[in-house]
Amino acid sequence: MVYILKLNKLISIYYILNLFLPIIFTNCNKPDFDKGKDKFKEVHSNKLLELDEFINHKISENLIPGAVILVSSNNKIIHHKSYGYQNLNKKIKFKNDDIFRIASMTKIITSIAILEMVVKEKINLNEPIQNFIPEFKNLDVLDTFNPKDTTFTTIPAQKKVTLKHLLNHTAGFGYGKADNHSIFSNIYQKNKVVELFSSNDILLGDNLKKLLSLPLHHEPGDGFSYGMSTEIIAYLIEILSGKDLNDYLNEKIFTPMGMNDTYFYLPESKSERLVPVQTNLDGFWKIYESDFYDIDYPINGSTFFSGGAGLSTTALDFSEFLKMLINNGIYKGERIVDEKVFDLIYNYDELNSKEGFKYGLVSGIEQLNFFKIDNPNVTIDENNCNLLMYWTGYFDTQFVFDPCNKISIVVMKQLQDNEHDELFLKELTEVVYNNL
Repeated sequence: MVYILKLNKLISIYYILNLFLPIIFTNCNKPDFDKGKDKFKEVHSNKLLELDEFINHKISENLIPGAVILVSSNNKIIHHKSYGYQNLNKKIKFKNDDIFRIASMTKIITSIAILEMVVKEKINLNEPIQNFIPEFKNLDVLDTFNPKDTTFTTIPAQKKVTLKHLLNHTAGFGYGKADNHSIFSNIYQKNKVVELFSSNDILLGDNLKKLLSLPLHHEPGDGFSYGMSTEIIAYLIEILSGKDLNDYLNEKIFTPMGMNDTYFYLPESKSERLVPVQTNLDGFWKIYESDFYDIDYPINGSTFFSGGAGLSTTALDFSEFLKMLINNGIYKGERIVDEKVFDLIYNYDELNSKEGFKYGLVSGIEQLNFFKIDNPNVTIDENNCNLLMYWTGYFDTQFVFDPCNKISIVVMKQLQDNEHDELFLKELTEVVYNNL
């Protein structure tokens, strides 16, 4: 479930987001999708006045510079509004049509795409990946590491990596610098593995061959290591489809759904809509300068289609994707994703709950009644309608979707090192549910 901060901070969010328990609303209308030239118009339900107060309070306390928030209920957008400044120095306000780097929120899209191939029997969940990528035959697990000269020893992996391992991040592939794992940061950088965002002309397959020559964090299936597994899934999609990931997702998802503002690399005509990344320095919001990722990403670049972190999009486009998931793969009367996929995505293994959170096959998933809900219109059914999906991205984008009650929330920010933001999604979700 989530994403948006440095990935070590992402893990701390997992703990806080052990909260999501769906709730039942009796009103279930037919899909009413927004149309027309004014698709980015401000929409604001009087029921969500408290949401305005919540966001504006966060801004006034200098906890965030602003955000774009979109809430949908029963397939209808009930709140789509921008707050504050995307560039406080230049006094540039957020706009509803702003484009955001969504980083790890990309993972749910890539994962849905491979599960479509599972139900079409192009690959099995428990099938060894070595059947498709020969380099998987000789994987090793890290044994010892010498920080003085960055040398290491390994032992052969005893288990074969399967697609299920990759989907639920138990294969043993993590991140290095991205999650502040010092050992693997050294190993990955020394071997020039591209972890996340890049404008370089590198292919997924070439990058992954470097990764597969390096040791796993742990034996496949024996632990949870959030990381580059979804990059491997992206490469599998390319192998199975005969198309690069960009072309495949455009053909199967983005074009049929009219997600015309969703890209790996932005066209020049839309580059000015990309929101800059900000950070709080000594109480002032400044443009973030990084030596970790390419500051030109995703304006420049062409070939590195990161299935785990590479997409940029609008709040509206991503909300429409969530509507499709909520409606079991149907969008505007057309089937986008096979119905059988949804028999898979709402399950999780107990292994993934050891750290206080659960990760299913596409995102975080929770079944805990953690919210303080005081809404007479809400019924909590612990035996039937009790799950909520969520995740966040490296740059502080977030989503929640409730398949039972047909509720989704999309939060778009572009922040780094925002230590005050860990409770944001929990608090905002609670405000929304208490005021619907």
